[in-house]
Amino acid sequence: MKLISSVTGLTIAGLFNVMPPLAPAYAQTETQTNLRPAVQTESDRLLLLSLLKSTLIAVNNANLTGNYSVLKELAAPAFQAQFSLTNLADVFAPMRRRGSNIAVITQLEPVFSEQPTFDEQGILRMRGAFPTNPNTAFNLAYAQIDGRYRLVSLYVDILPEEQ
Repeated sequence: MKLISSVTGLTIAGLFNVMPPLAPAYAQTETQTNLRPAVQTESDRLLLLSLLKSTLIAVNNANLTGNYSVLKELAAPAFQAQFSLTNLADVFAPMRRRGSNIAVITQLEPVFSEQPTFDEQGILRMRGAFPTNPNTAFNLAYAQIDGRYRLVSLYVDILPEEQ
């Protein structure tokens, strides 16, 4: 399993993070007191679900076709500059080898492990899983660039089945 970005204490596939040094998005720290809820209206909820599902479908389509160019184009310029198509293919290779097809997420509601928020830098963060069998985990962050949300951090994987 190849990691592009190291996160202390975690071993995961599919993590990319090109943001300035931050505490890992996996656990909010006590210093992150300026978080504000990302969902305040029904429009906010629909936008968030659209971003989440379209990103995961882009990952799924990239894994099914082996073509990561669209996924890369959805990302912020710094992410695009840092990670090549080969990097993306390498990181998602375990999902490809398992033949994971997560398209069913379009029909499901995500279960957020913490409420989606905007952090101090205005980064939209969402973390959780879709109740697929086994679960499809995600941890995503987006920055608004030129009026559009662009990926700055990406983690998607199929969680091991519980025994």
